Formats: sequence, structure tokens, C-alpha cells
Amino acid sequence: MTTTHQPRRFVRLRSLLKGTVVFPGGLRSVECTVRDFSPGGARIDCAGIMHIPEHFELIIPHKAQSFA
Repeated sequence: MTTTHQPRRFVRLRSLLKGTVVFPGGLRSVECTVRDFSPGGARIDCAGIMHIPEHFELIIPHKAQSFA
């Protein structure tokens, strides 16, 4: 089986920033590590949390930003 490499739409920037995932409605949140991010998304590690909703707010205090 041959796989083709498709370039990413956005360049990902590696990071190890602390973040917070805020669930819809704001009633629950979990701490996470932002491993990399780009204008098109982010890769996060929520250490043992098995279910993260499809839609949430990601807050990155070091950058003083939040993302939907």
C-alpha cells in the first residue's frame, strides 16, 4: 500500500504551552498542553481525559488568546 504525502494547509508551530479546554456552556474545563498550533487548529494533550467535545473553547493564557 502506497501513501501519498499531502502538504498541510498551514504551517504548524511547535509549542509546549499550558492551555484550558472549556466545554460548551462553560460548566466544565480541563487543563491541557498545546503541543503545536496553526491558524487552522491545534494539537492538544489533555493527560488522561478520554472525551473532549467536538466543539470547545481553547484558552492559552501565555498568548492572552482564546480560540473556538
